[in-house]
Amino acid sequence: MKVRSFIAVDPSPEVMAKIVEAIRKLEPQTRGFRWVHPEGIHLTLRFLGEVEEEVLETISQRLEQLAQSKEPISLTVSGIGFFPDPSRPRVVWVGLQGELDRLERLQREIHEAVRDLPVHQEKERGFAPHLTIARIPDFHRASGIARILEAAKSAEFGDFRVATLILYKSRLTPQGARYTKLKEFKLGRT
Repeated sequence: MKVRSFIAVDPSPEVMAKIVEAIRKLEPQTRGFRWVHPEGIHLTLRFLGEVEEEVLETISQRLEQLAQSKEPISLTVSGIGFFPDPSRPRVVWVGLQGELDRLERLQREIHEAVRDLPVHQEKERGFAPHLTIARIPDFHRASGIARILEAAKSAEFGDFRVATLILYKSRLTPQGARYTKLKEFKLGRT
């Protein structure tokens, strides 16, 4: 049986609470935005796609080894932005700062760890670490973008440490994707 899955990092509960509060303030001031449910906010390091269960076991073994060789990474969550840009936004995100070089190295090593396995092969592109908080299906009909840009100037959500990699299962439903943690891998020797 195949499982739609990905590897990610969750922000701390304290950071999540601040992001949720910001969403609550911005949501009534916007139209045409699909705000992400709090349980769906995470930093994706590698999308795996539809993967056979026995391949997930191999991925788990490799992630365990990789995680043990890494130390936690400190990040600061601040700023709000848009992909591809504010003039034609499709995604609203919260930015990450801090030990981004170490985070990017971890992300590259995860890609290398699964490269030879039958998983979704992503196009090579730059790593832009962020937390997606909303999608804008039709920006021509959306309103409130200027308010979000104004809020972005002072958006501070706090700090957290990346101390655990998470292998997630993703199930698509008419109400949106639902995520289940399959396994967690602590960074550093235990």
